[in-house]
Amino acid sequence: MVGSFGKKRKGAYNPNRVNALDSGVAYIAVLAVFALASFGLQYVPTEFFREIYEYDVYLYLIVNTLFSQFLIFAVALVYSLIRKVNPFSGGGFVAKKDAVHSLSAVILTAGIMMTFYYVHLQFGSDVTTFTGSTDFPFEENLSELAFVYAFLYVILSALLPAVFEEMLFRGIIMRGLEQYGKVFAVVVSSLMFALMHGNFEQLILQFIGGLAIGTVVMLTGNFVLGSLMHFFNNFFAMIFAAMINPLESTAFGIYRATVADAASIVIGIAFLIFGVLYFGSMLVENVVKEREGKPKKRFERPIVCVMKTENGEEKTFFADEKAEMLPRSAADGRLFLIRGKFIPLNKKSNPYISGAVLAVGIIFAVVGLFL
Repeated sequence: MVGSFGKKRKGAYNPNRVNALDSGVAYIAVLAVFALASFGLQYVPTEFFREIYEYDVYLYLIVNTLFSQFLIFAVALVYSLIRKVNPFSGGGFVAKKDAVHSLSAVILTAGIMMTFYYVHLQFGSDVTTFTGSTDFPFEENLSELAFVYAFLYVILSALLPAVFEEMLFRGIIMRGLEQYGKVFAVVVSSLMFALMHGNFEQLILQFIGGLAIGTVVMLTGNFVLGSLMHFFNNFFAMIFAAMINPLESTAFGIYRATVADAASIVIGIAFLIFGVLYFGSMLVENVVKEREGKPKKRFERPIVCVMKTENGEEKTFFADEKAEMLPRSAADGRLFLIRGKFIPLNKKSNPYISGAVLAVGIIFAVVGLFL
């Protein structure tokens, strides 16, 4: 117990978190914002965007990335402010530097990309053939600064989703869905994550990547690993895309591409097996501890919470001392210091209402795939 408040009180940990209804509402909100933005852009003068596109396609892609990621960030930020949660650490996640976990997470991400990238391409091709849709490639309008714009595009399209999409999908949506159980939260949030991208071409890879990211974050409680995996997932995808076309562009490219594909898949399977075994062993260890009744230390460093007791006294304690109590408060009068005010924590939502809202959001996203 800490006797004085001082700086620790000022930087008190926010133990508040979202529920399953919040997950559904936030998901519908981000889909609605994208739909409204797409509709609204039809009435915006397009000369500016056309000039950017005709000047340099990479600059156009940068603008597109900044706009779409800003929308996701805005939804996550506004919703977290309304519900008084921290989407990165609310309810038990921490930011911890761990070289071994980080390296293993990156290897797992590389394994998924190298193993499933060609399945992902084939699936996209099959869907295009089945639906009769046409994939319109960008014209290669390049300026003298094309290399600079291409570099910035690669960095931004890897970095921004690693922060903003993780903020929404793991910090809010997956955490809320945990009300139904950890496995449900990981699987359904991964499906919602894949559907949000709005096309069949990315469906398989984004779903598998979401499963991996969600599982690692849920196992470790470390949201930094999720952002790291998301960054390298996007980065590896662009590297793969940049390598495939040159290999197939020459007369000798078919043979080189075949060898490269085979080598990539073999290495990818090895990486995938390593990652699954590493984090799988962590899962088994957690299950054994839970069955034996041994406490699982949720936090690796002291995280200070401030609570007001029933008699009005303010009590300061470490979050790991009350880990089972922190995720959601019952209606027992307990108040926690959150953003300078003592308030009760968010409660669990009605599972039936939450399920209905989730179903509406997923249906909305599925319909969007065909529009």
